[in-house]
Amino acid sequence: LVLILLVVLFRDQITGIINNVFQTINDQVGSLNAS
Repeated sequence: LVLILLVVLFRDQITGIINNVFQTINDQVGSLNAS
């Protein structure tokens, strides 16, 4: 059960990191398109 809980938490962290990277890339692309 602990292992499953760790996997779920780890999955949430990975999802958060991917979302942050994706948002940063979108912001950079938006800045390039604006200029």
